[in-house]
Amino acid sequence: MIARKQALDVVIQALGFIESSVSYSNGLHLYDANVISEHFFTLFLSKAYKQNFINLNTGTRQQPAIDLGDLSAGICFQVTSDGKKSKIEETVDRYMKHKLFNKFPHLRVFIIGRRHGRYGGIAVPAGVTFNVDDDVIGCPELVKHINTLGTPQIQKLESIIYRELPVFRKATDVQNQNDEDAIDEYRSYFDRPALHDPWRAEGDYAAFGKALTDLIQLLNTGWVDGVPVTKKRMKVSNNDWKGRLSIITAQLLALRQIFTIHVRTGEIDLDRNRCSFKDQRVPGVIDHYKEAILSEMNLLLTMAGVPKIP
Repeated sequence: MIARKQALDVVIQALGFIESSVSYSNGLHLYDANVISEHFFTLFLSKAYKQNFINLNTGTRQQPAIDLGDLSAGICFQVTSDGKKSKIEETVDRYMKHKLFNKFPHLRVFIIGRRHGRYGGIAVPAGVTFNVDDDVIGCPELVKHINTLGTPQIQKLESIIYRELPVFRKATDVQNQNDEDAIDEYRSYFDRPALHDPWRAEGDYAAFGKALTDLIQLLNTGWVDGVPVTKKRMKVSNNDWKGRLSIITAQLLALRQIFTIHVRTGEIDLDRNRCSFKDQRVPGVIDHYKEAILSEMNLLLTMAGVPKIP
């Protein structure tokens, strides 16, 4: 039972990880994440449903409407992060237009995420196997199905996850770091010119803004630039240290807000890398926040027995 629960937990966490990653990438129009997920789900859905799916979108060959197919079983999958009814209707329409039912009479749709309500009213011609209640599945429905499988098969799914998603393994590993190692990792990211140098010595205003965003993301997620580097602050066990990290996060958010306000007013021109404040006290305020952030971080480092930032 312990082995089964462990494997199932990994499956649930990995699907959530993929869902979040694809959603984030789509928001930035980085659709390579969808292409990568097709490769992963070719293997994963084959094992989960005991089929032999192949990726129909390899090389220069792009299959309209569907992404995965098992010709011998006559089953195909559309893999998408869009769970809207309009997407399902579009899939069915293109599937019919290209007469894909001749090769794959059973159409299914897997949503990397959640179903969006009900899908009533989608017309399905006779001879095509497609039931919107059973054949449109999201991550929750997939997990429910996987939970009906035997433990050895769930463990095989776990193996696929660790083999094909090394970044997920790393993300899982760093969340299990001890508190001291996590604080030491934070230190390496806070020891940077963006916090050390006075504002009037700043040479790249866009890079300064990114540094603030990176540090906030590091504290809140444990990730920087799409790579897991340590556990997030809310996973720190020591409550005193966690409290210090909350203070630092609030200070960073306040500093980024000041920065953002002056970017919006045009006083900080990121395109031309120029700065001209109407209120000459602003550079001093920015430097004050920088000093406060480093001071708070050094208090935390001392508490954790980690060398202070000079």
